[in-house]
Amino acid sequence: MRFRQSLQVVGSPVDVCVCGATPSGILAAIAVKRENRSVVVVEPVGVRSAWCAA
Repeated sequence: MRFRQSLQVVGSPVDVCVCGATPSGILAAIAVKRENRSVVVVEPVGVRSAWCAA
């Protein structure tokens, strides 16, 4: 699926927004970058992901 609109993040256009900095979210972001697209990973504040679990 392709989208024509870009997400505006701090004034910079972004092709893909990955919601969640979990291991699968990070892998998704890497896959996007390998396709030469811009990506931003967002993690909800106050929610602990697998990376933060102690």
